[in-house]
Amino acid sequence: LYQTYVEVEYGYGAQWGFSPTDFAGDFLGATYFITQHYVPALEDFNLKWQYMPADWVGERSVRHPTAVVDDYNSSTFWLSANVHNLLPENLKPYWPSWLNLAIGYGVRDISYDDATLGPDFQLPKRRFIIGLDYDFVRLMPDGPNFWNWVRQGMNWFKIIPAPAISF
Repeated sequence: LYQTYVEVEYGYGAQWGFSPTDFAGDFLGATYFITQHYVPALEDFNLKWQYMPADWVGERSVRHPTAVVDDYNSSTFWLSANVHNLLPENLKPYWPSWLNLAIGYGVRDISYDDATLGPDFQLPKRRFIIGLDYDFVRLMPDGPNFWNWVRQGMNWFKIIPAPAISF
């Protein structure tokens, strides 16, 4: 619902405009979690968000972001696959149940696409990443309800670094 509000707000903005593809992405992202409940095969694929301030890794952050969700240069979106569950039974002993494989997508220099910036002008760049990821529900011990809620909530974010290759 929040992203729908953002897309409608962009529709009234002089510099942006409503984006049907962004709205479709918002809708698909929200319905994915519901679909996982009804399609068991999708339970092995989780969406995650990673926020790493761009200036921490030598990149430029969005000029004047109003909120963390507006800093596109610092966000990466991941699809994390539970490899252990996808392997045939004879190969499962060779892959830890808590270790996932993830593909990520992010951008850099997205707010620096204005040629009037002179020497600072740079076209936005897409980033595709393949790397390892962790399943906190399987990695961390079971416990009381609140603790289990925390473990499950941690699986929505990619918060611990893992080896990856960026393209």
